[in-house]
Order: sequence, then structure tokens, then C-alpha cells
Amino acid sequence: MALDGITLHFLLEEIRAGAENARVEKIYQPAKDTLILLLRSAGGSRRLLITAAADAPRLHFTTQTRENPDTPPMLCMLLRKKLSGGRLMGVRQQGLDRTAFLDFEATNDLGDRVRLSLCVEIMGRHSNIILLDEEERIVDAVKRITPEISSVRSVLPGMRYTPPPARDQISLLECSCEELVERICGTDAPLSKAILKYTEGVSPIIAQEGAFYTQRGRDESALALTGEERDRLTFYLRGIQRMLTEKAPRPTLLCETNGKPRDFAFLPCHQYGHLATLEEYPDFSSMLDDFYRRKFGVLRKNAAAEQLLKVLSAASDKVTRRVAVQREELKECAEREQFRKWGDILSANVWQLAKGMHTVTLPDIYSETGEEITIPLDPALSPRENIQKCYKEYKKLDKAERMLTRFVAEGQQEITYLDSVFDALSRATSEAELTDIKAELRESGYLRERGGKGKEKKRPPLPFESFCSSDGFSILAGRNNIQNDTLSLKKAAKSDMWFHVGNIPGSHVVIECGGRSVPDRTLEEAAVIAATRSRAAESRKVRVDLTEVRNVRKPSGARPGMVIYENFRSVFVDPDPELCRRLAEKKE
Repeated sequence: MALDGITLHFLLEEIRAGAENARVEKIYQPAKDTLILLLRSAGGSRRLLITAAADAPRLHFTTQTRENPDTPPMLCMLLRKKLSGGRLMGVRQQGLDRTAFLDFEATNDLGDRVRLSLCVEIMGRHSNIILLDEEERIVDAVKRITPEISSVRSVLPGMRYTPPPARDQISLLECSCEELVERICGTDAPLSKAILKYTEGVSPIIAQEGAFYTQRGRDESALALTGEERDRLTFYLRGIQRMLTEKAPRPTLLCETNGKPRDFAFLPCHQYGHLATLEEYPDFSSMLDDFYRRKFGVLRKNAAAEQLLKVLSAASDKVTRRVAVQREELKECAEREQFRKWGDILSANVWQLAKGMHTVTLPDIYSETGEEITIPLDPALSPRENIQKCYKEYKKLDKAERMLTRFVAEGQQEITYLDSVFDALSRATSEAELTDIKAELRESGYLRERGGKGKEKKRPPLPFESFCSSDGFSILAGRNNIQNDTLSLKKAAKSDMWFHVGNIPGSHVVIECGGRSVPDRTLEEAAVIAATRSRAAESRKVRVDLTEVRNVRKPSGARPGMVIYENFRSVFVDPDPELCRRLAEKKE
């Protein structure tokens, strides 16, 4: 899943062809490590995504929109001041290294034209986005690197930019394939590792594909290649070299058999055989846009989401431990009947008791065969006091059982509620949805109220997820527990159809019937949406319950999103994210 130097080379060609000389109209910073530049040219406007996210660093054109914070970060304000109104004059790359430079011509505070560059370093967790001036001094960066963080290279404002340490690799843009093969075959490492070590700009999947093609499915020592295998390796590398010189790549997405994207490359890869399917794209931007949308969704893991996850995990662990202890205490209450039984037997035989006795053996009045039972006594107590002690112990355990039964039920309801919030958080795709979840947790007492006198900025309510069925019916889905309550109890008409997965956290889904009879196809599509927008999204044959909204109600005191329903029937469907996407697009 690494964006290698060769893929970056082709991406820069796309950016050069699609946005060279384009004007920087707007700059956004939706996340700490992500920038979006809105570039306008004679051919229209395009959004350029640049991200230094540790698990997905990249740059490409995107059609997706991302929600921006209410207050732009300081770096975003600086970039707007420096680059807004400027023009993208060119893009460049040193060899096939994973560092790209976007060169802009902008106007400074004095009205003079100046040259500024955005340096995009794509190096996993060390990725960065750095703004450079004409003298290649650092103006600022997404990640400031101090000497305490790295002894190899610092990235701080005012310092002269130094590139990352170079690796001893050969570029197919600058050497012959035969020379590279000689270098690769001089090591005893597995062939894929040797290709990766000595070839500039290739990712692990490309190196593995080279070994797969050369050694016919094996990955053995490069030093032991036969003459025929050397020829095959040369042919494979020459094909990559031809793609570079002729600018003829084949952007390819590798997907698992269930349709989930697995990796991408600039050429078709056959190493996985029947375990993967290949999807070719017309360009790299659309391929990467689709890959990361399908694999991760629009929302990247950020500090806010991680914080909410920690709060939920801590709360869930605390409740689970408490319920486990209460269940153990509840087991002990099962002995209460024994104390009542002892009290009754002692009362029936009080004349045989005397103070100072440690035990007494009496006929069991509850035994049909007249068996005897031995009952422990407190020698310091009188017969009447021993009888009262048994009844008091019975009443104490009986009361404890009633209370513990209620506590366990309430704890189980709380665990179910927290699971539903976990599910909503996992499906959140915008900062606004995170804000809604945070507000819900605050109202439920899991988060503290914000300190200070400043009031939190009021947001307009988020719209429900909206779909249009193949038969033209409007379908709505709640994004979180608050929306689920609003949709099911306020928005929906009594005659609308209501859907929810059986006994699993998920969205409430409603078909707006408008007095019309709903076709089976629309009912099935709504059920698929409910299954896809639930914890069971990765499962198969998910049970979805459906009924009219009039049969759905909220118990008094129930937590957000918790409802009960009756007079329902169930269907079994497979979740289908692509169907949901198509129906959502149709609505738009």
C-alpha cells in the first residue's frame, strides 16, 4: 500500500498536465497533516489533496469533499497568506525519489513576485509537507522536527532545507536494465528484497511481482539466478523502463475476492492469482481517490476520534467489570432460600433449641421422606434470636438479589448503548459527526462539560444520510443515536417503513412511503442499507427487522437510540457498500 517513487513520477505528470499555471484559489487544512489546494485554470477548478498522514501519505487530485475545522489552523492561515492568488508554475522530482516539489509564483507583502515551493516528502511515518522560500529556507512545515526528535535532520522555520538521506539505489531513468540486474544478482538476499534494495522508486508489491515473474512463483536467492531467470528479470525491468520513457503506465487496483481494496500499483500484478481481482483506472488520481475512499472512508483517524475511542473504551471496560462483579454477587444470593428454610425448621422445633448450641439436627419439614438436616447456630444467641438471624439473612439476600438483578440489567443496557456509540464512531465520515457524538457523550455524562466562559459554536443540525431507491422512494438513515431518535420518533410518519438490524448496533433506516405501497425491491434495498450501516457490515446474511414506524416506541428513561418495536418481520440480506453509494449518488 506504499506510494512509490515511480507512481509519484506518474502522479506529477498528471498534476503537470492538469494544473500547471493554475491559480491557487483556496487553501484548506481539514486535518493536522492534510492540505487541500483548490486550483483554477482555463479548464476549470480541481482539488489537489496533499497529506503527510503516517498510514497514507500521498498527493493527487480528488473529487471528495472534506469538512474543515471552524477555525483554520495557523499553518493554513500562513499558506493562505503566502500562496493565495499564486500560480503553480511547475512540479519536479529528484530522480525517482519519493520527494516532490510544487513550485509556485506568488506575491509578497511588498507586491513583488516571489517563488515558493511546497516540498512533499512521502516516507511513511516520517512524511512531511514543507513550505520553502526562494533560497530553499524553511518557512514552516506540517511537522516541525527538532534535534531532540531526530538527530539526523531538523525541520524548523528559518533553517536551510536539506533533503532526506539518499539511498544507494539505481534509477531506471538513468541506467540500463542490464546494469541494474548485475547489481541485484550480486547479493544472496531473496530476489524481491534485492530488487527493493537496489531499484529506486519501487514498492514492495512491485519487487515481489518481479520475483514472482522471474522465478515463476518463487522468491529465492538473487545470487542463484539462472541465465534464463536473468533474462526474465531484465525483461520485467525493461517493461517498467518503457512505461517511464513512453509515459504509458497502467494504474491498477488489487482487490480481495470480497471487493475490499488490498493494494495498488502502476502495472497489473498477478502474484496473488485467484485470491485477488484487478481493476484498471484511467489515471492515478481516480485510482488513489477510490482506493482510500473504499479502504478507509473519508475520515482519517485524528486526535478527536482517538480521544472519543479512549473515552468509550474506558467506559465500556469499567461497566463490563462492574457487571461481572455483580453477576458473581448475584450467584451468592441463590442461597437465600436456604436461610428461610432454616428459619422455618427452627421455628417449628423451637422447643428443642437452647442457648449455647453450635448446631442442631432436626427433621426437614420440606422433605417428603422425613430426612434430617443439620443447621448451624450462634451459641451466643437465644433460640428466638437464631431464628430471627436466619430470616434477616434471607431478607438481606432477597433484597440484594432484586437490586443486583436490576443493576445487571441496567449495566447490560449501558454496554449495549456504548456499543451503539462505538458503531456510530466507526462509521463517522466528518468532523461534524464527531462533534455530534462528542455532544451525545457529554449529555450522557461520559465527557465533562467544556471549561471556560466561551460557548461552543452552534452548528446547524446534520442532515440524515439520504438515498433514493430504484423505484424512486426516499430512504433516510440516522448517522448516530441522536439522529436515530429524531428520525424514528419525530421525522418519520406513522405509516413509513422502519428498518434495523436484529440485536446489533446500527442505523435506524426509514422509507418515506407517502401513503404509497412500497415494492419489494425498495424494501430489500432499505434492508441492505440498514445492514451496511451497522456493526454487521462485514458479515453475510444479516437479519434485518422491518415494521411500520407506528410500532416503534421509546421506553421511559431509555438511552439515546434505544427503542423497542413489535409486529415486525425479518429478512436476511448481504451488506453492500457499493449499492449504498449508488443509491446515495442517485439521490444527489
